[in-house]
Amino acid sequence: MPVVKAALLADDAQFLMVGDVNGPGVMDSPCLLHLASSAALAPAIGAVRLLSSDHDQTSVFELLGPGSSQPDMTDWTAKAPTSRATPSLLPPNGRGDDGGVAYSAPAKNGVAQFKWSWRDPVAISQLSIGLVTSSAPVVQTTVSLKSPQGGWQVVSITSGAIGNNGVVPYLLDVLAPGTDAVALQVSVQTAGAAGVAYVSAIGPVDSLSG
Repeated sequence: MPVVKAALLADDAQFLMVGDVNGPGVMDSPCLLHLASSAALAPAIGAVRLLSSDHDQTSVFELLGPGSSQPDMTDWTAKAPTSRATPSLLPPNGRGDDGGVAYSAPAKNGVAQFKWSWRDPVAISQLSIGLVTSSAPVVQTTVSLKSPQGGWQVVSITSGAIGNNGVVPYLLDVLAPGTDAVALQVSVQTAGAAGVAYVSAIGPVDSLSG
């Protein structure tokens, strides 16, 4: 652990990609993937998983917080949604993977919603989603932020599912400096039970913590 952490800091690494890039079906570094994907070990290097793709069993992590090259950044959605959602463990994607956590919720009136709320405004500079799926076809995925003044602003709209076999492999939005929010909502238009994973709202920790 100390050797890996020191090497990442020496490289000023902000991102970590692990996959079977050098040979089909052969994970390049199972030990590194285990370190970054383990709920118990990942905080030591600040690893936050942004996506996990079937293509080359690729997983991408961003390194945030104390002990990383971005010590002043955090993921405001690191905890479970504040709306009602059922957690489940995703299957490993490659040797060494501990698997990620997904959240599911049934659609009501054709829309399943996942919401993260904070007591005080937080600054968000980057939004990403690695997976949106459903037991029925996904018509649309909408990502919105609630301002401190109470209004909702749509950040992005995707015409379908996200991730493996989705209309896009992942979602990434870079927000303007000074974007503050008290809530994030992911709305999935579908007739079934929707699932989301790797939802990250990243921003500086010097904003008020929720």
